[in-house]
Amino acid sequence: MKLVAHILLLRARVRCRRPTSGCSRPGTSAHQARGSLGLSWLAAFAERLRGPAAEPRIRCAARRYAVLKKPVLIAALLGAACSGEPSDVFVPGPGFRQSIQLSTAQGDHANVVVGQPLVLHAERRSGPWVLAERASLPPESCWLVSAPAELELEVAGSLRWLVEPPEAATFNVDLRLDQTREVRFLGPGVYHLSAESSGWCSTEPYAGNTLTVEVVGE
Repeated sequence: MKLVAHILLLRARVRCRRPTSGCSRPGTSAHQARGSLGLSWLAAFAERLRGPAAEPRIRCAARRYAVLKKPVLIAALLGAACSGEPSDVFVPGPGFRQSIQLSTAQGDHANVVVGQPLVLHAERRSGPWVLAERASLPPESCWLVSAPAELELEVAGSLRWLVEPPEAATFNVDLRLDQTREVRFLGPGVYHLSAESSGWCSTEPYAGNTLTVEVVGE
């Protein structure tokens, strides 16, 4: 019986042999790798006689089904997310304004030594934000799905800092957990610091107050 099964399996492999890029195991043809639907009755009968050889094919088919299933799931999620715009949104209300308040660890005026780190702080305000019906707004209106915080206590790490005279200081580029910024001055003198923030409903950035720093030599 084993000899008959071996002969039948060899014939099935000759009939079904073709290149495959799937997950077939060594010695298994492409038809076998696709599962029982692509396997001829002859190969299936021979595999049954040989013993538990169908298990790798089942695992292979399961992996292939999982791979095919992922794009379908992603497409379903994208379809749900993009099914339509929200009916109610937030827009700038009457008297809307945006501002940033800058300071150093020593206040608005600081005194440091050349190369000494100075921590910078910034507080940002924006508002008021009011709820409105999306359908009632002009197409070019600025609106948000959720209202931003009207007060952000520390945003120095997300601002664009400027120093006058230019290129007289270096700022840290790594992210600080407390969202502050650090500056070091390269030489003695009196310097002025300012910063800019991007706006919610404007393409133009807006600036904060100016800080003064006196730097002395070591």
